[in-house]
Amino acid sequence: MDEVLDSLNSFNVSSHHNSTHAEHPRFSNFKCKTSKSSQEARRKAVLAARSLARYDLLMHMRNVDEKLDPPTEISSSNTDSDVKDVIMEEVEMCYRRPKRYQDFLMLSEWLVEVPDTFASSYVVVPCPVGTRVLVVSGSGLTYMYGRNGKCMERFYSVLPGGCPVTSPRGYSMIDCIVSYETNTFYALDLIAWMNQSFMGCETQFRLQWLTSRLKESSPDPAVVSDDNAYRFVGLPHAPSTPENIQAMLQHPGLEGLPLDGLLFYHKEGHYTHGPTPLVGWLKAHMLPEILDVAVPEALMATRPRNYVSLPQHIAYGKQAREARLAANAAAKQQAQLAKNERRRQKNLAQANDMDTSGSLDSNASSSDPAQDQASSSPSSSEVPDLGDVNTDPR
Repeated sequence: MDEVLDSLNSFNVSSHHNSTHAEHPRFSNFKCKTSKSSQEARRKAVLAARSLARYDLLMHMRNVDEKLDPPTEISSSNTDSDVKDVIMEEVEMCYRRPKRYQDFLMLSEWLVEVPDTFASSYVVVPCPVGTRVLVVSGSGLTYMYGRNGKCMERFYSVLPGGCPVTSPRGYSMIDCIVSYETNTFYALDLIAWMNQSFMGCETQFRLQWLTSRLKESSPDPAVVSDDNAYRFVGLPHAPSTPENIQAMLQHPGLEGLPLDGLLFYHKEGHYTHGPTPLVGWLKAHMLPEILDVAVPEALMATRPRNYVSLPQHIAYGKQAREARLAANAAAKQQAQLAKNERRRQKNLAQANDMDTSGSLDSNASSSDPAQDQASSSPSSSEVPDLGDVNTDPR
C-alpha cells in the first residue's frame, strides 16, 4: 500500500516542475512521504549550460527564417554523468529559441529548496500587482507583448528607438510589469539596450545596468510626455538576506501599489526563456514557512480566503482547481457545439441554394417540343411576324 501511495503522490499532470500557476509543492506534500526534489540539480544543470546556449538576439529581432536560423541545441556531453535526461530536456527548454515573442519572458518557479548559499547567491526583487509584459522599442515605435506573444499595444516611449526622437538609437527590450492604475511600467529585467543584448550577462550586472540606464537617460523615461506615453521605473533589488527581505516588506518602493510577491534571482543566471529554476517566487504569507522570515500583519492578512491550516488549504485549492477545469471544459464543449451547429446550418443553406438553382435551370430549359420544332423551322404561313421579339428559350 505504501508503494502505491508513493506512486500516486509522485504523479504530476503538468510537464513543468514547480509551476507558479499551481499551488506551492509544499502544500501537496503535507503529511506525505516526500521524495528528493530535483530543483537544485536543475539549477546546477542550467548554470552549467550557460556558455552553450547563446544566440544572436539581433538576428532574432529581424525575424530570420527558421530554416536559416535553427533553434539552439544543448549538448549533454558537457554535463555531469549523474544528471538525468529529463533534467537536460528541461535545460534545453529553458535555453530554446522562442517563436518570435511567444514564451519569450523568463518565468519563475516556486521556491521549494532553499540552498545553503541563498543569502549570498540570490537577489530579491519586489513585484507589484500588475500584468507581466515584454516591452520592445525600435524603428520609432514601442510595442507591448503579452506572455502569449500577442501585441497588446503600440505607443511612443523615450526608450532607444521607441519614438521618432530616439529612433536613431537602435532598439531595446525590457521585461516589465505594467500597472494601468499608475500608468507605469515597472522594469524587472533588461534584455537589450541600444542594439546591445544583455541576455548572456549575469543577473547582478543586468539589474544594475537597467537601474542606471533608466535614471541617467535623457529624456527621462519616468516622465510622461508626448513622446513617452507610460512611465518607466526600475524596481529595487538587494541580496536575499533576512534583514533585506524584512526591510523590503516594510518599504517595497512600489508607489503605493499592493505587493504581489517576491522574486528571487540567482546572481549568476543568464536571461533565458520560459520557466527556470534560477528564479524563485514566493507570496508574502509563505515567507515564514519557507524562509523563516517574519512578515507584517498587513501582508499576512493577504492569505487566501478561508485559510486556516495547510490541509484545509490543500482541499480548497483542489476543489477550486477542479471547478475551474470543469467550467473551462464545459464552456469549451458548448462553444464547439455552437460552432458545429453554425456549420450545419451553413451547409444546409448552401444545399438549399443549390437545389433551388437547379430547379430554376430545369424549368427554364424545359419547353413544348412542338413549339421548339416550330420555332426551329418556322414557315411564313404558320408563324406570324413577331418583329424584334426574342423567341429563344431561357
